[in-house]
Amino acid sequence: MCSRYYISPVIGEVLSALTHQPVSFQSRDVRPSDTAPILTASDGKLGLSALEWGFPASDKKRIINARAETAGEKKLFKHGLARHRVVIPAAGFYEWNALKEKHRFSRKDAPVIYLAGIADRFQGRPCFVILTTAANASVAPVHSRMPLVLEPDQLLTWTRDDRAAKSLLKQTPAALYGQTDAHQLSMFD
Repeated sequence: MCSRYYISPVIGEVLSALTHQPVSFQSRDVRPSDTAPILTASDGKLGLSALEWGFPASDKKRIINARAETAGEKKLFKHGLARHRVVIPAAGFYEWNALKEKHRFSRKDAPVIYLAGIADRFQGRPCFVILTTAANASVAPVHSRMPLVLEPDQLLTWTRDDRAAKSLLKQTPAALYGQTDAHQLSMFD
């Protein structure tokens, strides 16, 4: 997954209903090191927090993604995967193809995409990364990886149920709607 996703005001409405907390958002792109909304679970309920995107790494770079297939084996992600699974709400995400054309992916059947993630503390700051998986049929023509997308009924399961979370790491995300701003040019238009 490339390094950007976006949020919109409708996400605030959905999250307000989901968490029973007043929430509002402006439309914006979320980039690594930005503070962004995430869902966590406490006492069997979903709650909203704001964390920084990316685990700090050397040379002032950030690690923003973790492969779902190997996160449990990597020292950097193991603790977060075992103890701090989170959900990142997004209106959609971006991928760039080999020609550097930007593609937006979203759901046609819902205003929010729920991305599986893990959180941990680094240098005293709570941070999160997004889990990625092999691209499904709708994303594969653009990029070989994509975020691990959860269904709305899987949010509490992902955050609270260790056994079920292991199974969710292997699921193929639902089909997404993709569009691009790039247009095919032709000599005959």
